[in-house]
Amino acid sequence: MTGSSFLVTEVGAETRSARWRRIIMGNPILLFILKNGIVVVLLVELLYFSFTLGDRFYRPQALRLMLLNASMIGVLMPFYATAQIGGNVDLGTVPVGALGAVVAGLFFTIVGFPLPVAILLAVLMAILIGGLYSWVVLKVRAPAVIASLAVGSLAQGIGRVITQTWGSTYFQIEFRTPVLRELLERGPLNIPLTVWLMFAIYLVYSVMLSHTKLGAHIYAVGTNPSVARLVGIRVSAVTIFCLMGITIGSVLASILLCARVTYVGDTGAFSAASASAAGALAVPITLIGTTISGVQLRGGRGSLWKTLLGLLFFSILTVGMGLLNMPAQWRVIAYGLAIVLAVVLDSIRSQLQID
Repeated sequence: MTGSSFLVTEVGAETRSARWRRIIMGNPILLFILKNGIVVVLLVELLYFSFTLGDRFYRPQALRLMLLNASMIGVLMPFYATAQIGGNVDLGTVPVGALGAVVAGLFFTIVGFPLPVAILLAVLMAILIGGLYSWVVLKVRAPAVIASLAVGSLAQGIGRVITQTWGSTYFQIEFRTPVLRELLERGPLNIPLTVWLMFAIYLVYSVMLSHTKLGAHIYAVGTNPSVARLVGIRVSAVTIFCLMGITIGSVLASILLCARVTYVGDTGAFSAASASAAGALAVPITLIGTTISGVQLRGGRGSLWKTLLGLLFFSILTVGMGLLNMPAQWRVIAYGLAIVLAVVLDSIRSQLQID
């Protein structure tokens, strides 16, 4: 048998993938690295910044900023990881989140609606976007990754029209919410509100994935939707739940981010899905964080709680490179290397069938 991958070429009586699997399964260190690659990468990152930055890396201000950055995207991560476990890779989270924040800013600052009403209208917009997204996936039968790009392009275009019509010279709309911003900086017990929200959403989604029928159905659909349909699982309903979660979660998280920076805009800098990269990447940080943490790109496998380590990895990377005054181009290269690492680990785990 000839395979396109270096892991599946025959070697005598057993395939190369079988031989590598046997070697790795018999080596506890290699097995730990493949199963917990994010732990290894995180430890290397901590050692590097500890050595290069010294005490500056452990100052309370720096640690608080790492936690705050992680929590901004952490509000979205459970929604995104759940969808990916369900077999849906989304590349449109950045523009959809930015559009949601723009809509909230438009109705709050320009129209003058109360903040709760403006947020509700942004959520309704997210539901419409999620409905369109689901229709393209389920009725047009486009892969989720293609559908997300199409819907994301539409969202970016709408956001740009709004910011160019009602925005400032820099195509931004002011979004000053003193009460919400104060909660984001100093929430209950002096812990930012987003940290509380992040752990609350993680807890709810963890229980749902591990202890409910819906969670089992999401894993089943991600593993093999055809088989899931044959055993009576409502694949369409599960898919809609996952895709709606992504759009609503990205909008809510982006609104919280923009309340902190006091502006909304149509670029990645105003979307929670790329907040840890300061908007430097078109690829959502959520996708890289979930994949490097062990959630398979093909779906069906992954631990939600491990994605917290992915959040910390990117937050520490962003803050550490900022403290080192690293040029912007080198930061983008670092994020690019993280993407490559995530894809390589996912490919090896998938081909060797290592959870």
